[in-house]
Amino acid sequence: MSMRILLVLLGTTVIGFFILTLAIGNISKDASEKKKQLVQLEKDQKVIPVLSANLSAKSDSVSLLQEAFPAKKDFVSVVSFIDSLAAGSLVLAEFHFESEELVKDGNGNPVMPVSITVEGDYPNVVRFLSGIINGKYLFAISRLDADSPTGIKGKNKIIMRANLYASAQ
Repeated sequence: MSMRILLVLLGTTVIGFFILTLAIGNISKDASEKKKQLVQLEKDQKVIPVLSANLSAKSDSVSLLQEAFPAKKDFVSVVSFIDSLAAGSLVLAEFHFESEELVKDGNGNPVMPVSITVEGDYPNVVRFLSGIINGKYLFAISRLDADSPTGIKGKNKIIMRANLYASAQ
């Protein structure tokens, strides 16, 4: 009988050892998985500021695009922009929108035709045109007439016809 008890104890010990080994293996596997998740979380936390900065930059780009293509209700800011380019050094002899409504350009994009006449000396006329070309609004100059009775040293007059690209909203 003692042999039997010894065999039962041995069997119980082996089974217990086997169960303990499985449990340790599962715990180790779970710990390994948790470690992988923690490493991934740390990587994600490093990426979040970069993604946030990228999103902010894209948001700024969208804002610039929205500003470059003003809605008709925002055309007052375009008039102020043109006036500021001419202020102090040129006479803004004429500025008007050539249409009541937006029209389509050759590619189907909404535009507002404008006519601008400025008078002043040559360097300031060039500065004005540069401001139009490099400014915050997108103009497509379709015609530029210059009148300079005394050459580039005197008073110059330019008449510019352009399309101001606009938002269809």
